[in-house]
Amino acid sequence: IAKQVQTAETELREATVNVANSYSEDYTGRAGNLPFTMTLKWYQGGPVEGSYTYKDGRKYALQGMNYATGRLRLTEFSGDMRTATVELTKSQTSDKVVWSGIMHNTDGRQFPFQMERPLTK
Repeated sequence: IAKQVQTAETELREATVNVANSYSEDYTGRAGNLPFTMTLKWYQGGPVEGSYTYKDGRKYALQGMNYATGRLRLTEFSGDMRTATVELTKSQTSDKVVWSGIMHNTDGRQFPFQMERPLTK
């Protein structure tokens, strides 16, 4: 995991972010059993940033990379401290886009992680 995080952080620093060619999407999801809402901003070339908020009000910043079609790596931050990484794979149904995978907290805990949004037609 540490190597994957280092690779993602390097890719994010080296990526050219084109703000003019970006878009935002809103998601709902769960980390373990905890529901959240999330907004991600996707940039040309693969960088992603955003945040998510649990129902109890805890909010985390996200930075990541859509490093391959259907693959997303996010790093979670609380303030300036990295607190988790999430490796996600994309799937699609007739009415929604779903990203699912595992959250790896820096303290060693792991949780299933899933987020989804309606399919834009």
